[in-house]
Amino acid sequence: TGAHFLADRLTPDRLKVFEQAVQFQFFQALGLIAIAGLAYKLPESRAIKIAGWLVIAGIGFFSGSIYATTAGAPRSIAFIAMFGGWSFQIAWLTMAAVVLFGKAARA
Repeated sequence: TGAHFLADRLTPDRLKVFEQAVQFQFFQALGLIAIAGLAYKLPESRAIKIAGWLVIAGIGFFSGSIYATTAGAPRSIAFIAMFGGWSFQIAWLTMAAVVLFGKAARA
């Protein structure tokens, strides 16, 4: 895996940050599977589709910016992670609305 490849190339602190980004990406990917399941059951729901795209964008922004800084990009690029965090929050709030409020939120 990437962590094994990078173990002798990164400082322990940077390797830990990389591993946290991988872990975060993994859990968001599990959530994406749940979104896909809901999208399959409710194919007419635009809200679910938007939530899925927001999670994908969040993974790119959040984990991607962390991977980039780990690979040597300037630390100033880390501000992009904030947009990923916002994407995740909006996506999961959208999914909660669909689940809690039913058909009214599925438009």
